[in-house]
Amino acid sequence: MKVNFRISPTSAQISLKLIFLGLFFLFCINFRHVPSKSVDFDQLAEQVMVRFVHYKFKIKMQPRSNQAEITARAWLNITVPETRSFHFTLANSYVKKIKSLTVNGVGVKYQQQADIYLIYLPRTYQAGEKLELVLKYQLESKNCTRQVQMELNGNWYPRNFLPELVTADFEIAVNQGQVGIANGHLTKKVTQKHQTRYCWKMKRPLSMLGVTIGNYRMRSYQCFKTTYYIFTVPVVKHQIIQQLRDWAVVINEYYLKSFGGKRYNELVIVLNDTKGEDNAFGSLLFLHLASKNHSLLYRLAHEMAHYWWGNLIIPKSQRDWWLVEGFANYSALLISELDLDKVNNLEKNLTATKILAKWRSEYQQTLTNMHNCQMPEMSLAEIGPFDLQRELLYSKGAFVLYMIRSVIGEANFEQYLKEFVQNYQYRSAGVRDFTSLGGELFGARVVDFFRQWVFSVGIYNLALGEIQVVPVKEEYMVSMEIENIGQLYLPEQIDLTIITKKKTFVEVLAFQGVSVTIQKLLPEKPEQIIVNGKNVIIEPFLADNTWKNEE
Repeated sequence: MKVNFRISPTSAQISLKLIFLGLFFLFCINFRHVPSKSVDFDQLAEQVMVRFVHYKFKIKMQPRSNQAEITARAWLNITVPETRSFHFTLANSYVKKIKSLTVNGVGVKYQQQADIYLIYLPRTYQAGEKLELVLKYQLESKNCTRQVQMELNGNWYPRNFLPELVTADFEIAVNQGQVGIANGHLTKKVTQKHQTRYCWKMKRPLSMLGVTIGNYRMRSYQCFKTTYYIFTVPVVKHQIIQQLRDWAVVINEYYLKSFGGKRYNELVIVLNDTKGEDNAFGSLLFLHLASKNHSLLYRLAHEMAHYWWGNLIIPKSQRDWWLVEGFANYSALLISELDLDKVNNLEKNLTATKILAKWRSEYQQTLTNMHNCQMPEMSLAEIGPFDLQRELLYSKGAFVLYMIRSVIGEANFEQYLKEFVQNYQYRSAGVRDFTSLGGELFGARVVDFFRQWVFSVGIYNLALGEIQVVPVKEEYMVSMEIENIGQLYLPEQIDLTIITKKKTFVEVLAFQGVSVTIQKLLPEKPEQIIVNGKNVIIEPFLADNTWKNEE
């Protein structure tokens, strides 16, 4: 039996129309939404066509929701000779809907590629001309709890990739019983029938902006010409708030002494129960009780350090992020080295030895997973915040600063950091600016150190060679060779620990070339010998750093 299928002309026409509509729909999607993998974030970061100068935000929360209506008004300057387009970043994970986008009062076309928005201007603009960008959009916070209705950080507002010196005004309308917090200082609080408006003004230039809305309680403290505002959710105990205040004062004064720069007029610390990452926005900090990566003291010290590294000094390019995260981690290490009795109830388990061991472990893990990394980007001068091996910025980056301090001495390194801040505060700086200043101040030895440890992709690795223990009358002669089986040769001093039943001997050795031979007369047999036991030098493997007497 033969069956013929026949499509009527009317059905064929409908089918063709549907096909054309589908193709047109796909075309529109491709025009507005290019897949994320097509976006080269590092390359786009270098294509700065405008500079953001000032913002005015109106943020209105929707009742019983973690969604907000936002009007972001931004004033920009054209920075290239001429252009008919520019781009900004806006986190797609936040944005629910863009309602309107205008430039100088005129609606413009735009193309979205992941978190990048490319704006097409109605005419060609010349360098120095000014633009007023107005973006109205609906936004949803992913980081909230019963007490925190919204927390905004990162690319929640239109901005360039790299931090910029900007000022801003915020008007935050929230439901009664809640508080709206933003960068700067509170200028006005207006209570209406169902809502309260909080107005914040950021006068001094800072580089990043944050906003949070929730059931916060505020306490303020005045100390050494700085006012500290601490906002917490109700679950936070009064003892923790007191600790935060005491720690913040000690950290701020120590950083001013160690780095110089201008003092905070006001510091706002927000501590809540969300699970987000800690963040710093100059004089506004977000800390989270739910974070278990580090102690609260260490996280506070790291985020406060971003006032200097990331705000006073802004990274010049995507490849200069060592100056942000590596320097902040090193600053937190300095706090762990303080006399902990200076502040009541400081966390006794926050020791430099434990921090260095953690950094070395993270460094080793990154090297183990090197198949995920591009070798040229293993150097600190090549790692950006979007790279897979960005963890090296935190671990290897901070460890390298710790080592250069041991090479030139603590007093010299402190002066080095002060001069760097003095020369570049409220300016952009790069890795090469920092290393060049070190060469000017301390000469070829420091230049050689940076050449190997910052700009190289090599590793340093010590190993204990053959060890001989020979009886000499009632004592024992211990002979050993320590080798460097890596490619880097600085620093030149290492610690050696020899453990016997009754005593532990600790020495600092001058290590020149690729190996050193040691002989030492001991009153009894050694039970264990350890090289670099204090983790003074960052090396990926420690298994060959220890010898045990098996007799």
